[in-house]
Amino acid sequence: MEADLSKPVSDWLTAMGYTVYAEVPLPHSASHIDIVGRKDKDIICVELKTYLSNKVIHQTFRTSLVTSKVYAAVARKPQPSRLEKAKERGIGVIVIKEGLNIMLEPSNTLFERHEPYEPAIPLIHNYLDHMVVGGIGGKPNLKGVGPAKECGRRVIEYLKTHPNAKWKEIYQNVPNHYASAVSMYGAMNMRGNLNQEV
Repeated sequence: MEADLSKPVSDWLTAMGYTVYAEVPLPHSASHIDIVGRKDKDIICVELKTYLSNKVIHQTFRTSLVTSKVYAAVARKPQPSRLEKAKERGIGVIVIKEGLNIMLEPSNTLFERHEPYEPAIPLIHNYLDHMVVGGIGGKPNLKGVGPAKECGRRVIEYLKTHPNAKWKEIYQNVPNHYASAVSMYGAMNMRGNLNQEV
């Protein structure tokens, strides 16, 4: 499962001095990045997948448009043609099988022609500033499990001591994985029927 790749990737990033976060919002998208490592201003993004399909290459390339260093971490050795596609798009590839092996480093040549979308970089840092360190990336969305449920529990605990808090305050003070107070309100109001104002 994708979640089984989370710990080896997190350990690898931690060993290099990165602080690791899971399920980070992808700016300008409804998607999330499975694992993000941050060290000062440097960010490494890793998408966790069981194998390197064309769809995974596309998803990882989309992530690379907002940050210049991105990997696809997979559980089995990719086909040579897929590895070549990843190389053409500047995507790094990690194989996690009996250890973590970097098959392909991300290429900077792509970014000499196409700089990452600069306004997205501060957004990612802003998301990370509100998130809990750690977690497991690539978890399936099971009922009662996942970042939204965990966040909902933290919101309920916060409201016990701050019953009149508005969503901007909640967003600032409760670790979460949402892009803004409005998106947090939408998700929490839908899931938990919390009637706080934005």
